[in-house]
Amino acid sequence: MKSITCFKKKSEKVSSWIKQHKKEISISSGVLVLTGIGIVIGLRFKSQTKLLSSARETTTVINDFVSKGTPKSSHIRREHIRTLLKGTASPQKRIEAAEKGFKLLYNETFVKETIVKA
Repeated sequence: MKSITCFKKKSEKVSSWIKQHKKEISISSGVLVLTGIGIVIGLRFKSQTKLLSSARETTTVINDFVSKGTPKSSHIRREHIRTLLKGTASPQKRIEAAEKGFKLLYNETFVKETIVKA
């Protein structure tokens, strides 16, 4: 019986403390929830921000290269599949892709290897 009365006294103390500090508890809970949401959102979009920053750096390098008028050089562009925004590949490109072992989807075309003169 003694342990039950002791437990009741402690629970009364805890409940009275909670009643006295309702405002502080609710503010702290809100801050914790918002912090958790911020962390989840930050982790979720971390990889996308890395992609955006690398894309900006690449664009800057290309713009610097073009604007400074550096010596131009040719390079080989390997064969690849390109995604089309509208439409589909021509029958000739579908045949070329099949000969090379590529299977094209509706919005894809085959680009053969070429030398690009810059």
